[in-house]
Amino acid sequence: MTRVLAAALLLLGAVSAAGAQELRAGRVDVYGGGALVRLSAVAEAEMVLEVPATLEKGSLAVTGSGGAEVLHWTVEERPAPNWIPPALEALRDEVDRARTEVELLDARSAALKQAVGHLERALPEVTDGASLEAFVDEAQRKRETLELRLRETAQLREKAQLEFEALERLLESRRPDAESLLVLYLATEGSGTVEVTGWSREARWRPLYRVDLDSTSGETVWRLDALVSQKTGLSWEGPVAFHSGAPRQGLDLPELAPLVVDIRPPLKTARVAMEAAPTGLKAEMYDEAERIETATDVVLAARASVPGDGTKVRVGLETFSLKGKADLSVLGELSDRAWLLWETEALDRALLPGETELFVDGLPSGRTGTTESSAGQKLAMPFGESPLVRVSREELLPLEGSGWTGRGRLERGFRLTVSNGLDRPQTVTVRDRLPVSVNEKVKFESVSFSTEPSEHDDEGLLTWKLTLDGGTSQEITVRYRLSYPGDSEIVFYEGDLP
Repeated sequence: MTRVLAAALLLLGAVSAAGAQELRAGRVDVYGGGALVRLSAVAEAEMVLEVPATLEKGSLAVTGSGGAEVLHWTVEERPAPNWIPPALEALRDEVDRARTEVELLDARSAALKQAVGHLERALPEVTDGASLEAFVDEAQRKRETLELRLRETAQLREKAQLEFEALERLLESRRPDAESLLVLYLATEGSGTVEVTGWSREARWRPLYRVDLDSTSGETVWRLDALVSQKTGLSWEGPVAFHSGAPRQGLDLPELAPLVVDIRPPLKTARVAMEAAPTGLKAEMYDEAERIETATDVVLAARASVPGDGTKVRVGLETFSLKGKADLSVLGELSDRAWLLWETEALDRALLPGETELFVDGLPSGRTGTTESSAGQKLAMPFGESPLVRVSREELLPLEGSGWTGRGRLERGFRLTVSNGLDRPQTVTVRDRLPVSVNEKVKFESVSFSTEPSEHDDEGLLTWKLTLDGGTSQEITVRYRLSYPGDSEIVFYEGDLP
């Protein structure tokens, strides 16, 4: 029975593309670098189905549902260099129209050139000078008319050629990267549907956020969209599930290697060892607008319409609000403008890494990137600089003359002037720093502040919370004295603390 069925299926191989049944795209699961596509068709006793080779042949699976049972199926790959997916048929017709226009103008140009040639070879049948002069005048007028039409035709032909080439390039850029079709031959029994599932690398998506901050209340409204594109040649119409993770093959639990400590070899030997070292290593259904978080994935589902020609489509996934605190912060040494910084204590959901458009009170303020975060984490996000809240920083001279600046001793200081140019009171967070000694021989003799900071941490970072009325300013002065061995030289640098 199996041999007879296989022979019948081979005979079906003679069926042309026109005899293949139409497949409808169903649910799609799309990842950062690929998609799992499901296609379905009404079950018949003997079926021929065609899918583009953008679906990997080895990934195909065929199942029956709704009472249909798949008895047997095979798949073969056929060359199809001129295959155009249905989504590109309208564009192909435009290319054909433009090509025909170029050919018509070529034919018109050839006919005009032929007419000019006939005119040049024409001999007058005249016997007197007046008739000859009239013939020459008429021939000249005809020649001028023909030359003008020839030039106009050449200009039209050049424009038509440019349009044709542009449309042809567009068609080629949108055509799937597949020169063949996968033809499936099936035998089924019962009524229902047949589902074909396959994996394609010709699909991708990335998250895009829009965040609108209310600077007064500190509340933010977030909108998450998916920017998705795919060149499978199959249009997606229906539920699409967007995954943050990716299915992987050959999963192996990483092993924690021993941590070895050794004496560093001499510089020359170490360089040889580094050069000789290798530089690399060897190589379910989701409802609409549903969010699912698992141990390895975040899934957001929505209904979408995504053509199979690589066109980028923006799909809305979810909108939510996050409460937080909006704060204007000035960084004395780094910028003379205040930064609008928004912070929230604990996220109520996971955030995906993605590009983020920022708005303050409905107006665009810039772009940034949202880092991957999980529920419960804190989040801080800059929304841009304020031109009306500023700080100036001035280095201060020693109070006790040159005696405190020289071998073995140093006095330094700075003055911060914070100005509120807004027409309302504003709380401003001021941040600056003191140096941190990493050598026990460098010691602080004294530190003084005109206004005590609200925070002074072990890394020397200083923080003040100031409330300024509109149109006012406030000064903060900081002074410190250092002592160190007189036969040494101290150096200031930015780096990590030991």
